[in-house]
Amino acid sequence: MLLAIDIGNSDVTIGMFEKNQIVNKWRISTPKHCTEDEYASKILPFFQHAEIDCTKIKGVIISSVVRSVTKTMAIFIEKYIKLTPIIASEIKHDLNIKIDNPKTLGSDILANAIAVNKLYNENCIFISFGTALVISVVTKSKDLLGVLIMPGMHTALNGLIQNADQLSHTNLSKPDHILGKNTEDSIRSGMFYLYKKSVNGIINKIKQDLDLNFRVIATGGNANLIQGEIKSIDIFEQNLTLEGLKFLYEMYKNKE
Repeated sequence: MLLAIDIGNSDVTIGMFEKNQIVNKWRISTPKHCTEDEYASKILPFFQHAEIDCTKIKGVIISSVVRSVTKTMAIFIEKYIKLTPIIASEIKHDLNIKIDNPKTLGSDILANAIAVNKLYNENCIFISFGTALVISVVTKSKDLLGVLIMPGMHTALNGLIQNADQLSHTNLSKPDHILGKNTEDSIRSGMFYLYKKSVNGIINKIKQDLDLNFRVIATGGNANLIQGEIKSIDIFEQNLTLEGLKFLYEMYKNKE
């Protein structure tokens, strides 16, 4: 069994693979100041509930965009799972990273790029709807051409509320009408159409500038908010990052 852990700014996603298939997946909020024992108290009950024997876990891979969490998570793995985790950003891979400093590429973006290249083997635009909304391009020839980053939907919403005295938190969802009749519906509509139209426009701009045909894949915790609403998105794949971590782990093992 392979344990894959994706540490994001808002959530930690944990996937358990058996025979190359995800058999369990869990999500917890990203705690910035937990000890390894506190991680154990949060994560091990998932394993127990799923009747997973930790001695059957043969490998662990971690992707993280929160440096303060990476080390503690690794200590938790070593102490409780009795394995040394592999850090995704340190694995040699077969992508050509066409950015100024490839070492600065987030390991979540790397994992997503690896996944879309392995799963689809064609020119792909991939979009991650998380704390940040990240749009990237990887070609069939394994060139990662660049990245666009903008505030994620909840990040933008929180920023709006913090800077406007008369606005309060609103649950994001598809609005019934474009013009709201109350404050909550007005915010909901504004956020929904802002991201629907801007993401669609960015996809079209990338296609126009690069003059290539692309498959467009979306992932991330907030992707469900616009699922089916952006016609230029071909596939919604919630497990894209975990799948990429599985492929990275396989690359690591093959080069040992």
